[in-house]
Amino acid sequence: MKFFVLTEPFRFEMKELPVPELKDDEILITIKKVGICGSEITAYRGVHKYRIPPVILGHEMAGAVSAIGRDVRRFKEGDRVVVKPHTFCGKCPNCLRGEQNICREKKVLGSREWPGAFGAFIVSPEYLVHALPDAVGNEEAALLDPLCVGLHAVRQARVQAGDRVAILGAGSIGLSTLLIARTAGAETYITDVKRTNLDIAKTLGATGAFNVAQEGEGPRLDQWAADLPLDAVFITAGVESEVPRALKMVGRGGRVVVIAHFHNPDISVDMFTLLTQEKRLQGSITYTGLDLDRGIHLLAQKAVDVRPLISERRNMGEIQSCFERLSAGEEGLIKILLTP
Repeated sequence: MKFFVLTEPFRFEMKELPVPELKDDEILITIKKVGICGSEITAYRGVHKYRIPPVILGHEMAGAVSAIGRDVRRFKEGDRVVVKPHTFCGKCPNCLRGEQNICREKKVLGSREWPGAFGAFIVSPEYLVHALPDAVGNEEAALLDPLCVGLHAVRQARVQAGDRVAILGAGSIGLSTLLIARTAGAETYITDVKRTNLDIAKTLGATGAFNVAQEGEGPRLDQWAADLPLDAVFITAGVESEVPRALKMVGRGGRVVVIAHFHNPDISVDMFTLLTQEKRLQGSITYTGLDLDRGIHLLAQKAVDVRPLISERRNMGEIQSCFERLSAGEEGLIKILLTP
């Protein structure tokens, strides 16, 4: 079976790997569609802390059950599925509070510990596998990962109808956060440096969009937020200066939720204002099984449409060029979907 292995920074190689013997609780899943995540671009460049070559990347996947272990009861061959791409122990205090996404024991799909979906198949324990209804196509399902990252972040911010929120960064995570914030009834604004991304944000229903690469747009954004402070700001672009900016943009009691990863995570913030105005600075990492179930439901009910995020559809054999273009920041590329 063919897999595309990141053998060293900036280099993929195709390798043949055998089908493994399944454990009793495991499921063999044939990959139908898989997206390329921003974290994988970081791994491609050789600067990701945990996705270290040689590694089979890929976690934004949709597939079909090909074989099951003898103890698997909820699935059969042919079932269409997605996988929550993080294991959890189910016993620690975080897991018992429903916070499986921050379990200390978690393993991540697309790492050396758990080979990913840039190839013919993955193997997953049954408890991480979620069924897809007929109403959700494989392409939509492959975008559940960024959608659920946004869903979890919006839950963390406790966004409700009538809130005014801003999203700093209109990549796939920022646009997914926009979709979810709108379903919650929020008035949504978004920023980016790429015109194409902002155009898509407008088609997805953004109330306003700011191109901060244009002269004067950054100060206009700051003044706009100063005149009418926001209830929540989501940081979805890894630009360190956006953290203190976001804290200024929210009003008293406002929430700033950090989703992006930063090259330099040591960032100075105004702690006095944070304290005296009871603003909240909150991290948000991945999502839970509950978030994934809710994301599937939203897609099935056509409450959100993730298809505008798809920029291109490519064969898995083109993975090297796809990563080169994404790493270079090519205009107009948001999400590339690969087919094995």
